[in-house]
Amino acid sequence: MTSTTTSSLDTDWYSEANVLLKKIVDQYDEDHELGTLNSSIYDTAWVSMIDKSINGVRQWLFPDAFQFILDCQSSIGGWQVDCPSIDGIVNTLVCLLSLKRHQSTIHLWKESQDSIVHRIDTAIAFLNSQLNDWEVMKTERVAFELIIPTLFDLLEKEFGITFKFRDCAALLALNHKKMSMIKDSMIYETQSSCHHTLEAFIGKINFDRLVNLKCQGSFMASPSSTAAYLMNASVWDEEAEQYLRRVTSHCEKYGNRGVPTFWPTTIFASSWVICNLLENGFEANKLDKYCLDRIKDMLKRVLTVQDGIVGFAEHQLPDADDTAKSLTVLHYLGDSPSVQPLITNFEVDTHFRCYLEERNPSISANCNVLISLLHVSTPEQYTDQIEKVVTFICDKWWTNDGMLTDKWHLSWLYPAMLVSQGLTLLLYRHDDIPFPSLPDNLIKDKVPIVLFQLIVRILQSQSVETGSWGENGSRQETSYAIIALANLASLPFVESIRAQIDVAIARGRAYLQSTSHTNSTEVESKELLWIDKIVYGSELTASKTDQDQLQLELKSFILANFKQCEDSIRLEAQTSIITFDTPRSSYFRWIHTTAIDHFSTPCIFAFLTCLLSNTHDGKADFFPTSEIKYIVRDCISHISIKSRIYNDYGSLRRDREEKNLNSVFFPEFEGQLNKTDTELKEELMHIDEYESKCLDVSMMELRRIATQKFGTSMGNRLYEVIKLYYNSNTIYQQIYALKDIVTRS
Repeated sequence: MTSTTTSSLDTDWYSEANVLLKKIVDQYDEDHELGTLNSSIYDTAWVSMIDKSINGVRQWLFPDAFQFILDCQSSIGGWQVDCPSIDGIVNTLVCLLSLKRHQSTIHLWKESQDSIVHRIDTAIAFLNSQLNDWEVMKTERVAFELIIPTLFDLLEKEFGITFKFRDCAALLALNHKKMSMIKDSMIYETQSSCHHTLEAFIGKINFDRLVNLKCQGSFMASPSSTAAYLMNASVWDEEAEQYLRRVTSHCEKYGNRGVPTFWPTTIFASSWVICNLLENGFEANKLDKYCLDRIKDMLKRVLTVQDGIVGFAEHQLPDADDTAKSLTVLHYLGDSPSVQPLITNFEVDTHFRCYLEERNPSISANCNVLISLLHVSTPEQYTDQIEKVVTFICDKWWTNDGMLTDKWHLSWLYPAMLVSQGLTLLLYRHDDIPFPSLPDNLIKDKVPIVLFQLIVRILQSQSVETGSWGENGSRQETSYAIIALANLASLPFVESIRAQIDVAIARGRAYLQSTSHTNSTEVESKELLWIDKIVYGSELTASKTDQDQLQLELKSFILANFKQCEDSIRLEAQTSIITFDTPRSSYFRWIHTTAIDHFSTPCIFAFLTCLLSNTHDGKADFFPTSEIKYIVRDCISHISIKSRIYNDYGSLRRDREEKNLNSVFFPEFEGQLNKTDTELKEELMHIDEYESKCLDVSMMELRRIATQKFGTSMGNRLYEVIKLYYNSNTIYQQIYALKDIVTRS
């Protein structure tokens, strides 16, 4: 089974795909190496600090790298300041170190001493402001707890620059914990992921002992790691220098002034491209046969040489992700490679690990493993492994509080796409070749529920205004969402919403077509979503209006608690609790203000609105016009009143005993004295019935106005948001009608 994303491809699209394949093969044929990643300020800064004695004179080896650093500094002193704070911090720390080391020779770049001093001062000021707000324990980046303390140490020891900030102790504790886990054997005896971040071990290890662990001149194909080795080994390493010269030469050839965070990425670049094409509607027999054969032969050769497992480039540390993708490509191209090495090297008790010494599992890597296992001719042989991976994926979904997260990517849509591909393929393969030992509750219950919920979340997160996905209208994230929906649309149990899926896909495609000629710099800032030592992207942000509304509702909630306490104190002072003698307002005003604010229903909805507006670009309010906002607020007012009424209905006896203000204590309920609790509750229910009628009218008006102004899809969506919130409140209302669930004081 393949995705229907490109089910009606024309010749032009195949031509575009073949141009892409030819670029990959031409680059590989020319250099036998392939790299497609963007420039990294972090890695370029490390390369810029390499100096070498030439004819007895110390000279900077890569002056263009330092010029790149100078050109990229922002007006506020930092580097990559439009990214999440951790990336701005790490980039600026290493660039500050480079500035200080170059300070005495700055004239070579036609900069004055005043200029370099200003650059340094603004960089330090930027770091102080960012470090004070940095939440260390919420950070997820490769080896940040090793890299940042090392940069602090180098800046302090070489230049006396120190930083103090709130989470410094937490960072040092993480650093100590991580360092205690790293054994000498991981550094000196065999290739490991530590070699990707050797710069983090400056001053802590003997770099001379690493010479035999290089691979084609580099350490884990990392320019920063190789630069650190070259600067700290006592004997100059020509092979390492030549590796870095190959990287810079390659980047210059393709118009990049800096160096990437990995180079080369031959296996990654070629296998991912072919998988994406063949999994999404392209037919192999219509693609360039020479290019496919060249890539197929290369993957077969590397897998054979490396005993059935590969990394992102030849001879680099193997991982489950690249191995699974490479195996899948070969299956697509008619080969039958063994998946046993993948299982032998990466399977653990509950999942597949990406790297041998991995601490945190990756959902995307496990999805790629699942897809690879399902593509073999007899997948039932690997039922145990398939069950393990599917259980892991489903458990990740069931236990996730929000959107899916993955260690390799900022966007939840990347793992969502892979989950949709893997689990959908599982259901189709299960129809063709039943897996008798797969638990029924897994294949018939959990997997369909995960997939259906995935559809709903993807549909709800599409931008109403543009049809895109992602916080900034990312073309990459929009593509992930379209691919996921196209896979999910093929399932029989989504028939009732297939039309809505088709509309969403069409709008997403239209967005991609309309932005195909967008300025490359603008696009790049939205697309840097992959996680390594540094990652670039935007944080989830609700609109300012929605955030301000939440702040106002939170304030009202807090103040309402004080008012409720004051009223209850006055009530307690009465000799009789039948009627509240000194209300601050009428019952009507109280139930519309203090009562519902104290119950927190409007505050919770304001928070929900902020979460919903996170699915847009951080600029647009979730409810788009003042008229719609007003109607929504009216709906929430009616829902809140109904919730408060049911609360008071269920807690009447307790409120009398504890002398808490209750609706029926207001004079409006006095009427004829000596009413029973049953009669008072009946009066409450009459008011509730009135509020229900008002709510129905308001919700119908919301749907009408929203549909009239923004179309049926938007009208239904806004209506369903309010309906969902009402239904969740109704559950509690019915519980209160049966029993008071509040703990007695």
